[in-house]
Amino acid sequence: MFPEGRENMLKVIDLNFLRDPNLDSFLSAGNLGVLFEYHFMEMSKGDSSLNFAKSLERISRFPQNILICEPVASLIQRTGIPGNVDNSSLISQPATRNFGDFCSHVASYGNDNAKDAIFVQLTGSAKTFFVDRRSDAQQVVSYIQRSLTHLLSPDERNGLRTDKEITYERRLWILKDAADLTTDILRQKGCNIPQISNCLAFRYIVAGYLLGFHWIVSGGGLDQLPADKMVNDITDMMYVALSTYFDGILTNEKKVNWVEKELVTTLQYVTND
Repeated sequence: MFPEGRENMLKVIDLNFLRDPNLDSFLSAGNLGVLFEYHFMEMSKGDSSLNFAKSLERISRFPQNILICEPVASLIQRTGIPGNVDNSSLISQPATRNFGDFCSHVASYGNDNAKDAIFVQLTGSAKTFFVDRRSDAQQVVSYIQRSLTHLLSPDERNGLRTDKEITYERRLWILKDAADLTTDILRQKGCNIPQISNCLAFRYIVAGYLLGFHWIVSGGGLDQLPADKMVNDITDMMYVALSTYFDGILTNEKKVNWVEKELVTTLQYVTND
């Protein structure tokens, strides 16, 4: 799907960036935007009619420049393999091929698609999806809070706020702890993953640890942020984790950009299982 030596970029589009005018110039230059299950589930929350219409309005003009990934469960399996992950294997050919028709379907209903069968199904799926994701995120948040509190003394946390530097030793600790947590969670779910170090779930949890460091660096601490915000922030790290299989992420969120940069750096120290 992606010819060797290509000049165009493939970037995951952060949910909020779907409505950003700068997305037009990115796509019109021949670059490709990547969407996945979380985008469509997020659009299905609340007023799904309005969310879909507004979120797809801009990219519907460039359907040939949008790639749709396989479902997250499939992505976890496809990335948990030895060797390099071929990012073309993460793309759903049927969903990508039919994306233009899907956008036309959304546009034909305007802001009033609430009774359409497709959107009724998506809205129902989103409720179950986010109950499961919230449960996963709460488990990750709780584990990360305990781990970082154990790793970093109050003096070290204050020092991290001052120098804002994640040392090599801290990165290695993050990778080991994240690998242990990923293994535990996947075992609980009955998933057999041959190589954790390549796996999307592992990269998601590493991003979660780095987000924990960001909370410390920004002065918020691990015990001062509202629990709901921490869970929501952790859930959003799946966008960042997925972007590591492509050319990064399109976002205006400074926090997301910070975590992406630190995640790419930290993953350089991964050694295969």
